[in-house]
Amino acid sequence: MSDLGAEKSFRLNRVFTVGDDLLLEDINGHLTYLDGATLAPRWAYYGLPRTFDEAPDWTESSIIGLSKDRVYVLSRRNGLEELDPATASVVPSAAPVANDTTLYIPTYRTPSGNKTIVAVNLADGYRGWGIRTEDDVEVDLAKAGLHGGDM
Repeated sequence: MSDLGAEKSFRLNRVFTVGDDLLLEDINGHLTYLDGATLAPRWAYYGLPRTFDEAPDWTESSIIGLSKDRVYVLSRRNGLEELDPATASVVPSAAPVANDTTLYIPTYRTPSGNKTIVAVNLADGYRGWGIRTEDDVEVDLAKAGLHGGDM
């Protein structure tokens, strides 16, 4: 996998920075991870049902994102799923953030749940606690700490 367009065209949708590396997303949700120093592709992932709903987040070891109400946790090393895609049961209102154990998803209030930030356990996909803010959270969350942060 050295030339993205060698076998067929690559219709780029978005580019995400992942530390020093890049994650390319095509219009169908296919992902290609590029080494930041050489821009050489490291791996490709074709398991998303569509593009990410919001920009994915990353940790030192993983890329974490939402696509079609499912949480995807992919290894930065090889692109393999670290967790079977788990149902989030929320509509994200902005980009989520993650640490090594938890994904925090800003979401719109619904009749069945007035939470505006929901936590999902990355070990098993369990949707845990949530909090309600005065208004909907419609801007991307930020993390503090190392590399844009670990919460």
